[in-house]
Amino acid sequence: MRGALAARQGKVNIRRPVRYGFKPEDLDLTYLVIQEGQALTKSDASLALLGEFKKPWSLFRVLRIVPRPIRDGICDIVAGNRLRWFGEEKDCLLPIPNSAIAS
Repeated sequence: MRGALAARQGKVNIRRPVRYGFKPEDLDLTYLVIQEGQALTKSDASLALLGEFKKPWSLFRVLRIVPRPIRDGICDIVAGNRLRWFGEEKDCLLPIPNSAIAS
């Protein structure tokens, strides 16, 4: 899977969720990953994204063996606490081309 991350507010992204049965405002509550024509959310989306990273992150794909309701429950806990645990940044980090983050 190769792709790009884009803001929910982007003009292109308004149409894409609708094709997969989501309303654009649904993306206020979750993010959507399209992989091989299938819409993924929650833990499926997270594991799909992690699978694209270099090791050791890509090894987290093995967590797909955990039943989805358990994985999604953990995602809900993390989502509900992420700002408290990790803080909130005013600005987003944009990777520099050819940097370790971008590759």
